[in-house]
Amino acid sequence: SYAVLNTAVGRSGANHVNDGTIAADGSLTGSGNSGALTFTGTSFTNNGVLALNTTNSVFNIRVPTFDYNSGGSITGGGTLRLGTGGATDVVNWNGPDPAGAVTFYINTDSRLTLNRTSAWNILSGQKLEFEPNAGASVTQLTVAQNVNNSGTLQMGRYTAGGDYPAVHRLVVSSGKFTNNPGGVINTYPRSATNFGTTNGGYTWSTRQIAGEVDNQGQFNVYCWDTRIGVAGAANTNSGTVTLDSFVTKAAGGYAELIVTGASFTNQAAGTLRGDGILDVLGTTSQTLDNYGTLAPGLSIGTLTIQGDLVMHPGSVLDYEFGPGTTSDLIAVAGDLTVDGTVQVDGGFIMGETYTIFTVTGAFVNNGLTVPGYGRTVVERVGNNITLMAIPEPGTAALAALAGLFALRRRRVA
Repeated sequence: SYAVLNTAVGRSGANHVNDGTIAADGSLTGSGNSGALTFTGTSFTNNGVLALNTTNSVFNIRVPTFDYNSGGSITGGGTLRLGTGGATDVVNWNGPDPAGAVTFYINTDSRLTLNRTSAWNILSGQKLEFEPNAGASVTQLTVAQNVNNSGTLQMGRYTAGGDYPAVHRLVVSSGKFTNNPGGVINTYPRSATNFGTTNGGYTWSTRQIAGEVDNQGQFNVYCWDTRIGVAGAANTNSGTVTLDSFVTKAAGGYAELIVTGASFTNQAAGTLRGDGILDVLGTTSQTLDNYGTLAPGLSIGTLTIQGDLVMHPGSVLDYEFGPGTTSDLIAVAGDLTVDGTVQVDGGFIMGETYTIFTVTGAFVNNGLTVPGYGRTVVERVGNNITLMAIPEPGTAALAALAGLFALRRRRVA
């Protein structure tokens, strides 16, 4: 059991084997420190117990090959750091999934392949994090199975003065990445001010899930180069995707989600919200198919779609309306087909004309309505799509009679 700081075990060529119990205990290290045990050498084979006894306990497995066998286990709630950095490493993961609040930490500049015979489950309370280090080029984890996340996937880490240029990439080489209900994905940029540097065609702020993505939880995009998908992938959202530009606007940019594959569908239970950019031009369909809710802006703001947008029957536009004729907006750099309903938030006024879309391509209205607000008029004026609600004939007279009847009742009383 180790309770000291930064203890290292191993030498060049060392092959470690654990058949018993090795415990890392950070309880005696003091506030803000950790009890870290680092293994170096050629390989580490775990047939026994690796015990992370406290939240600030760390096992740092810096060997090219880590065999986690079926007879072994990982317990506790600390951090398991993997990867040597600057090398191609292999983890043969055949042991049971840890049950504690473990953080799986991919070391800076590592190229790590995780081999499994079944899906990898990141459980509630657990985290997969890529080290945000200013000296890294590409930090990558490849998983040869499905990945199911009920915890947190963290790519980048925002601090006001931070500068973390690493490219973070999760490659799901077989199957797909599912962010379960309760699961969270966070992608942060390099910093609040610098995003122009490129490396091998990727910006320093690239955060990528290279695989088919099924989001059923929370997917928070704060980064200007977040990418999902792979060739042929049918990417879906039935949770909430939030494009939040609060960091990137400091440099005149926007949070952006770039999708590749066959398609991207916002399903009936899904919500796509925010003030950033959704780019579907890399998909075969080049279309956002929306059966769920689109909620532009995080107050009154603009959501941009690079590609076509099809609003299917039953879909919802959740719009905020402000003073005068201000409102949320969806800017479509392609064709637009609308159907479904507008859910009114804020100061919507009957008879006023609001611009709710801009569109560069063709426009088709299959029956967009504002329930409860009379007759809906949707028109194209140049590249603007305007919305106005007109009282049905007789509505004003009925309202006047209702008011008169209410006044008479008060006088009689």
